[in-house]
Amino acid sequence: MNQDPQFSADSSSSPQPSSDSSPQPAANDQASDFLRGQRIAEKAQLEQQFTSGSSWFFWIAGLSLVNSLISFFGGSLHFVFGLGITQLVDAIVMVREMGTAGHVFALVFDLAIAGLFFIFGYLSSRRMRWAFVLGMVLYTLDTLLLLLLINDYISAAVHAYVLYRMFAAVTAIKKLRDLETVT
Repeated sequence: MNQDPQFSADSSSSPQPSSDSSPQPAANDQASDFLRGQRIAEKAQLEQQFTSGSSWFFWIAGLSLVNSLISFFGGSLHFVFGLGITQLVDAIVMVREMGTAGHVFALVFDLAIAGLFFIFGYLSSRRMRWAFVLGMVLYTLDTLLLLLLINDYISAAVHAYVLYRMFAAVTAIKKLRDLETVT
């Protein structure tokens, strides 16, 4: 018989699994790191989607002003992202030949409307959903104006695309808030 103190009768049986669970926490840490990485990637994607959607208000305001200046100086070119209401007011002033006072009124009106969309852009970039939604409602009404009164189908289609991108940004705001409450 073996006299080795480390040898016992039980050692001939199959080895027992170790109760040491040190590999288990490493696997949990890896899974936790993976999930954390997924959340970070999802948050970055949602942030980009949100920023992209809210920046449309600035583009709308700026290009509406450019359209108004083109009209003010007698040009006929316009950007499809601009507002239909400003185009309508500019066209009315031009058709009715209201003179300089009419052109100044139209330019002031256009500045006010563009300023409103600039404010929507600023507030929506601060994640204020109400500003996003109100701006989208007004842009939807502008789209209907383009379709029903001006018959500018290309601009209306572009407006619909912009509204789609804005809607995606509004949903990104909600998802970002949900992610922030989880972490």
